[in-house]
Amino acid sequence: MKISFKAFSTGIFTAASAISLAACGAPADSVDDTAADAESVAEEPGTIVAVAQGDETFSTLVTAITAADLVETLASGGQFTVFA
Repeated sequence: MKISFKAFSTGIFTAASAISLAACGAPADSVDDTAADAESVAEEPGTIVAVAQGDETFSTLVTAITAADLVETLASGGQFTVFA
């Protein structure tokens, strides 16, 4: 069975598009509490590490920051962006 490159690439593109679109949708039963989270962070500013330690979701990030010995660096003055 021989498949042309055009047919193969069209199939891959279609599958990738379907997966991408499906990943963008939120579950119907999810609740958007982003505003509440933003308010709580705004009320209690802290260091990147302190905020990460306050949420179990970021446990891997906290472990990585600690292992890289960046706790003091991220607690110092300055602007930092952390992609997690």
